[in-house]
Amino acid sequence: MASVNASLYKNLPYETLRDFTPIAQVATFPLLLLVNPDIKAKTLAELIELARGGNLNYASAGNASTSHLAMELLRRGAGIAMTHVPYKGEAPALTEVSGAGVPVVFATATAAMPMLQAGRLRAIAISSLERSRVLPAVPTIAESGLAGFEVIGWYGVLAPAGTPTPIVTRLNRELNAILAEPATQARLAAQGVDPHGGSAEAFDKLIRDETERWRRVISDADIRIE
Repeated sequence: MASVNASLYKNLPYETLRDFTPIAQVATFPLLLLVNPDIKAKTLAELIELARGGNLNYASAGNASTSHLAMELLRRGAGIAMTHVPYKGEAPALTEVSGAGVPVVFATATAAMPMLQAGRLRAIAISSLERSRVLPAVPTIAESGLAGFEVIGWYGVLAPAGTPTPIVTRLNRELNAILAEPATQARLAAQGVDPHGGSAEAFDKLIRDETERWRRVISDADIRIE
């Protein structure tokens, strides 16, 4: 949440862009847009139409969670009204949607897969710009009508601000080498995430871009941590 916290908390003891030096982005993971199988929407377009017919509730893993922010971005992009119902984590949110308590949620594939395989949830879209290798039949949100839509969770390594450039360069090189190893890629895949890697400069740009992007969403949606 390095790119989100600055917009949510007024008295953080640190400032990400000032107090840390990006080393490398390690892994990424998309979110699945999931619905209860009993609702009529089988596509994003049908879900949007359903929301336009009446105020639709959506679940999330908690206030200001990635699933909450992703749905706010989708809601705003589609121009629809939806009511947020936060839960304490992905598991209770998915359980509620699978039981038809709330009809829709964004969640990670790892958390949702058992219920998907059991037919208790239906995946209608994925938040990455490319389809998942694990669920190739699930279209992206971007190709389903909201061009350019992308929400990707990520993990990365940062060091204290002022870390000497040679150390940053060495750490980045070693991390990229580890991420290229088949054993590392298999371990990450088992956790439902994709290895990423790349330069420290690219990771720095990602954090800055994401900080600004979510600042706008959080401000416009008036999302607050109580």
